[in-house]
Amino acid sequence: MLDTLSNAIGDLAEAASRIYDDAPSRSQLETVVAAGGFRPDQDEAIGFWFARYLGVRENLRSVIENVLAALGESPPSPEDRGDLRYFLIGYAAACLLVRLDRLLLFSIAYHSLIQRKLNEPFPEYGIPRKQYTTIFSAFVDETDALRIYNAMRFSRQHRKELQALSPDPHVGFIARNLDELESYLDPSKR
Repeated sequence: MLDTLSNAIGDLAEAASRIYDDAPSRSQLETVVAAGGFRPDQDEAIGFWFARYLGVRENLRSVIENVLAALGESPPSPEDRGDLRYFLIGYAAACLLVRLDRLLLFSIAYHSLIQRKLNEPFPEYGIPRKQYTTIFSAFVDETDALRIYNAMRFSRQHRKELQALSPDPHVGFIARNLDELESYLDPSKR
């Protein structure tokens, strides 16, 4: 399972970067807001991007759930390299998820017109209504915020052990990019 999750997080990191790069620009969104609504081509573009965003987001959440199941109820043991590997995969997924959610909530859906659009269903992409509200609710969920805070604290406390995994074939790429991944969390805003 470690190999599968490691491959998944590598692919999802690339997909998250593409989602970030392909996001509608502020000027495109300001044009929509100034016009008071989406033209059909703009509606199709935001729906296509949002469908991709939701797919990556759901897969990141799935990785996190699989890691939590693998680690069980107890916190990871810093002496157990297997636990640390799973922790790194789950932590990377959480960092990427927060990055994408912050993009959507604070850069894309900065105006109520866009928020309402993202709460509409996009049946051509299988997107039900109220997705923006669901994402916003998950982002401000106290339980998830506490989990991320605890993971950040664990990462700080066991930084040497985590960085020692840099040569690891499964999670080395995560250990080497830990600082960048953690920068997505921006704890002052979370």
